[in-house]
Amino acid sequence: MNGNRPGWLPLLITLLTLAFLLVPIAMIFPLAFSTNSYLSFPPQGFSLKWMRAILQDSQWLQAIGLSFTIALMSTLLAMVLALFAALALVRCRFVGKTLVYALIVLPMIVPNVIAALTLFFFFSELALFNSFTRIVIGHALIALPIATIILSSTLQGMDYRLEQAAMSLGASHFNVLRRITLPLAAPGMFSAAIFSFLSSFDELLIALFLSDHGSQTLSVRIWNTVQFQLDPSIAAVSVLSIGVTIVTLGITSVTEFLFYLTGFGISENMYRACLLPLTGDPVMVFRAMDERAFSENSWITDTVTFHDWQDPLAVLADTVCARGWESATLGIDFDSYCMTINRFQRLKAMLPQIQVKDFSDVLKQLRTRKIPQEIECIKQSAAANDQAIREVVAEMGVGKTERQAAEIIHRVLIHHGMDSNRCGIVTTGGGNSFLHANMQERPLEQGDILHLEVVSFKRGYSSKIMRSVIIGTASAAQQEIAQQLIAIQDKQLAAMKPGAVAKDIDALARNAVLKAGLRQDYASITGYTLGYYPKTTPRTSDFSHVFLPTSEWLLEAGMVFHMYLYAAGLAISETVLVTENGCERLTKIPRQLFATA
Repeated sequence: MNGNRPGWLPLLITLLTLAFLLVPIAMIFPLAFSTNSYLSFPPQGFSLKWMRAILQDSQWLQAIGLSFTIALMSTLLAMVLALFAALALVRCRFVGKTLVYALIVLPMIVPNVIAALTLFFFFSELALFNSFTRIVIGHALIALPIATIILSSTLQGMDYRLEQAAMSLGASHFNVLRRITLPLAAPGMFSAAIFSFLSSFDELLIALFLSDHGSQTLSVRIWNTVQFQLDPSIAAVSVLSIGVTIVTLGITSVTEFLFYLTGFGISENMYRACLLPLTGDPVMVFRAMDERAFSENSWITDTVTFHDWQDPLAVLADTVCARGWESATLGIDFDSYCMTINRFQRLKAMLPQIQVKDFSDVLKQLRTRKIPQEIECIKQSAAANDQAIREVVAEMGVGKTERQAAEIIHRVLIHHGMDSNRCGIVTTGGGNSFLHANMQERPLEQGDILHLEVVSFKRGYSSKIMRSVIIGTASAAQQEIAQQLIAIQDKQLAAMKPGAVAKDIDALARNAVLKAGLRQDYASITGYTLGYYPKTTPRTSDFSHVFLPTSEWLLEAGMVFHMYLYAAGLAISETVLVTENGCERLTKIPRQLFATA
């Protein structure tokens, strides 16, 4: 009986073949997270800087998006042509069928470089279409053979008598195609579409010959980078490409991310989440009582609501199964404060077939660059903050309290149309650890330093500003320290431009403060991201991008930050926008040490 059992040799050959295919791919991952400044093996250390560099580089993101778009369009074109070609080859009899079949599969035999050259001269002579359309046609051409072969095999395996029976009962050819042929051929069509998409997404030569400077696909971008800049960013973009093909369904429930994606930032009293399929529209799952508010604020139309006595996670799991995603690879934000360990374990138990991947940092990167509408909200918030500082300085004096200063700030912010929310921090300055001190009830005395960090929100988008107010008259020493802090930060802000490295910007302030002897140490950050943070989130600040000596990420146009320095009881900060031309200060009040006298 053992004579019929396969020996160890076939198994060994199979394992060696798998290793031959997978080991080169596996080696990409450590290279992508290397601390090296060049591509080398073995990699040294572990760092996310190359991954961040790719996600923050608009050219890489544009190339990835263009490759996806071209792959989708070429797949659609190839599938339509392949379907009709397969129907003709399988269902029809005509002279020269073998020749037609040979012509269709010819692009599989002809080297890609020959096909690319032919298409280049063909389109050059005709002067037709733009670069995008040319690449779509070229990729559809190379995808057509494999799609036709798969669909022909699928149609040959179908029982043609079902179609004949339908036509004998009066069904038109179109209805037979729509109701019988296409449903039965769906598995083959799906396989053909996958192969077509992947053949386009990874294709280099045709895209290289047919693209122009403004339409570089991911493969062309990688090719150009390899020629001129051999660093681990190549490995990082490869890992991202692999990750995109792995995750087929994402889920997010973080309040600020939900607002960014859907326009609806409801609190987390009961669990709610947005399902993000790789293809198709998002699906929002939330309480039925919030349906009207959601429809008024969100662009998403595919929704599932639940009654308060229903289990939100069970509704979410049922929705996943009802949409056919029960075997999908689910991307979950492991940093989400809404996806608790208990909820995660319950969801896994409800969806035992689903595979889970870490989806962290993806939406953080998407939210980093602000669009004009977001920037306008932050500008309005900054203007209200400026006015609040002015009125506090005008009304405060000896005998007043910090609570009265907070009352003035609240009044001004509400009057200027800000959200009903916290007003920031009002306390008495002193030393180097006063920024997050508590509000005191005692009357202010001559010489006290009133520390103001005004925070306002416009539609959830915040700006911040710090100023110090001396009760009475500022001393010469205080004026000198304030001027030093302002001068140091002026140099830091002047260096903030697209492409600047965050740690270099941080060093301009941190090192200067320490060198001037204003502080003995500097343990905190010198700036962080600003954006949408509603009162329902547990986070008071966005630390997805911070300025530290270890910050390797690059600044980009559209980023907004709160930059601050403090020493000896005094503080100065601004809300700033990184533009194509440098840094724009959104808080406009004079940069000075204020006094009430």
